[in-house]
Amino acid sequence: MDTIAVNDNPLYIYCPRRKLEEYAKERIVSFHSEIGSVVCSMSPFDAGVTREKVRYGHNLISPGSCLLPDALEAYVAFLPSKSFLKLPYSVYEVHNDRYVHKFFALLPGSRFHFEVVAVGLAYPAAKKRPSGLGILRCCFTGKTNTCL
Repeated sequence: MDTIAVNDNPLYIYCPRRKLEEYAKERIVSFHSEIGSVVCSMSPFDAGVTREKVRYGHNLISPGSCLLPDALEAYVAFLPSKSFLKLPYSVYEVHNDRYVHKFFALLPGSRFHFEVVAVGLAYPAAKKRPSGLGILRCCFTGKTNTCL
């Protein structure tokens, strides 16, 4: 059984939209890291956060991890679990007067479990951006399947 650190801030996995759909269907995900897997605390909705800053952090901690145009299309948010916190990883921290963001480079083959807290579009490629839809995101609360 895995324990979720409910008092911690959410972490984010950025991914292509097709991968987002898989995570959203599962709700409880067993994540198996591949080469270049990065988890970060940088939300696409934080003030001053841009596609370029997220891409830079990913590629700095794990070179080449964020090169494809769809790599930052979407995000999955989760609260850290005990299985995540026990993983061996490298950490890169971005400090500012108001915040500290962390980027975690996971070793290939690492596995942890998480419950999806929120999913949404982050930085879709210009030609794929939906128009006239406003902000697209879905937040889950507990096991009630409530979308906010």
